[in-house]
Amino acid sequence: MSKVLNYVLYKNKTYGFLLQIPTWWKRHVFVVEEHCMKEAQLCINFHLKYRRPIKGITHTNIFQIVVFRNSKKQWMKDYGDSPFIFLRARNGLVFAAIHPGEPPEEFLNPDGMDYNRKLLEFKRLSRMINKDLPVLLKSFRFIPN
Repeated sequence: MSKVLNYVLYKNKTYGFLLQIPTWWKRHVFVVEEHCMKEAQLCINFHLKYRRPIKGITHTNIFQIVVFRNSKKQWMKDYGDSPFIFLRARNGLVFAAIHPGEPPEEFLNPDGMDYNRKLLEFKRLSRMINKDLPVLLKSFRFIPN
């Protein structure tokens, strides 16, 4: 019996890496590359699109892959105790991931004391970060030269 693939490949040709993204993300996620940190060469942002605007906002960040121009040794010294998750290093570049520590403010109830956990986008984001992301990050691979 053949195993059904439950992921699609995200391929970054510029930096030569692959990620296995859960298939169910395909309709809900878009990717934006931008310069986001002075210390980083590039940030690759994976965003969750909302079905409709929530408090005027249309999407939120799920996670980022940040490309640092650094040796692994120096990066570990600078960021080893930070929220960044080291993925891999190659050719003087370090690839790390980071995700928000809290859901976005637009998910807060009107009283601002707790999140609207019934909101579909809250449920999706929670599943993406808590269940899918650890597996996804382990799938990070360089494309063979």
